[in-house]
Amino acid sequence: MKVALLGAAGGIGQPMALLMKMNPLISHLALYDIVHTPGVAADVSHCSTPAQVSGHLGPQQLKDALEGSQVAVIPAGVPRKPGYELSVVLCKYSKFRIELNRIVTSVFDLIRNEHNYSKFSNTYCQQFLTYLTE
Repeated sequence: MKVALLGAAGGIGQPMALLMKMNPLISHLALYDIVHTPGVAADVSHCSTPAQVSGHLGPQQLKDALEGSQVAVIPAGVPRKPGYELSVVLCKYSKFRIELNRIVTSVFDLIRNEHNYSKFSNTYCQQFLTYLTE
């Protein structure tokens, strides 16, 4: 099974890539991030398992990372800057997620932290529904 790990160069993505490389069910691990992915791919590929590892860097290589993937795991998130409202962060993430669905029809395993979805404001929900219908 091919698995794409989006956010592979981050603090959660790197150890997750290592653990996924050790999984006997994975035959190809496609690592993607906007920075440092080739180095992470080189490090992970040294693990003595049959799984192949490929590194994909930047938006222009996202489609290559996702092509043929049965599962995409996303440990990456949008950095929350001072003054950012939760709705802004979630809107950015939601747009990213929708674009991914337009690229491939895969199963997505989403890893989210700090977001308490029960606190969505009505305004955010309306903005999100408007975006979905555009």
